[in-house]
Amino acid sequence: MTNQENQTDKVPVVIQSATPITYPIIMKMLQSKRLMDKIEIKELKVWEETEKHMAWVMNKKANITFSAVAAAAKLYLSGVDIKMYSINIWDNFHLFTRGYEAKSFADLKGHKIHVPLFKQVPPMVMTKHLIEANGYNINDFEFNFGNPFGRQEEIKNDFIAGENDTVLLREPEASYAMFNVKNAYESISYSQLWKEDRNKIGNIPNAGLIFKGEFLREHPDVAKVFVKELEKATKWVVENKKVAAEMAFDIMKHKSEEVELFLNRAHFEHVKSDEILDEIVHYLQVLNDNEKYTEDNLKGLFQVDLVK
Repeated sequence: MTNQENQTDKVPVVIQSATPITYPIIMKMLQSKRLMDKIEIKELKVWEETEKHMAWVMNKKANITFSAVAAAAKLYLSGVDIKMYSINIWDNFHLFTRGYEAKSFADLKGHKIHVPLFKQVPPMVMTKHLIEANGYNINDFEFNFGNPFGRQEEIKNDFIAGENDTVLLREPEASYAMFNVKNAYESISYSQLWKEDRNKIGNIPNAGLIFKGEFLREHPDVAKVFVKELEKATKWVVENKKVAAEMAFDIMKHKSEEVELFLNRAHFEHVKSDEILDEIVHYLQVLNDNEKYTEDNLKGLFQVDLVK
């Protein structure tokens, strides 16, 4: 069989990620001969504007998506045909202060807290939950969301420039801010507060892998290879941070030292969603306070069977 004929055997795939956080893992996966023998990547899109990936899921443009758990649940409950196979990104909320150290939420009073996006999305909802769970009144704190809403890149750049002193960021922007601001502190750990707030697995299940339902049904063998290579790539990045940073820094448009700091701070772990269904649902209930977010209503999203 010729190389040209071999090429036609590959399954065309559109892959996207809601944020740049997955770049190092994706770059490692692209080195997998086993995977690349199975797929032909028609498009690979990593969004700076987090919310824009949802349109690609809704109009079925993307076969494979790395997305927030909250976004996946919202899409699924609205009738979108998707499956969320695994959680790969954890504990991805980081509150930084510049020029002062906050030992508790009380120390943030009097400072304007700059938060990405808007009030109804996970960064702010999680902040409100943790503030109130620790006995404070949310109305005693001042928040800024930008106009029309806060962008990670803008909040990070303003923090580095000294134009704001209290910010909530995700990775990789959080590490870029810390790298460039020598008097920056992450005094309040959201992951630690989440663990103390009676959560079994102890970590915040932020984001992971979504398959378009049609793609999963038509190409379960390809999906099986993809998740296996994702698991291997995730483990490799965790164990080889310096090399992973050298591999990804150019496409991430930051210094390799900045990317390495990000990889040292990020929490990557490949966990099958259905193995922690109760904890994912608990997280979604905290975020949404909505009776639709139950195990019965969401198990169809998180329970994925692949060909053995």
